[in-house]
Amino acid sequence: MLSIREARTALGMTQEQLAKAVGVTQAAVTQWENGSTHPSFKILAKLAKTLQITVDELIDRKAG
Repeated sequence: MLSIREARTALGMTQEQLAKAVGVTQAAVTQWENGSTHPSFKILAKLAKTLQITVDELIDRKAG
């Protein structure tokens, strides 16, 4: 199963680009990718759309 990092890099996006697209800091993206925090429910839809995946896939990725 892909991680947020793998989904982001598969699209050729930087952490900064993903952060800007979903309205968070680059530090937040770094924390999501290293597993120290998770995106809020408020951000999930934007994140999934930006990464071209479903919210369900994103939640499954977070859990894995």
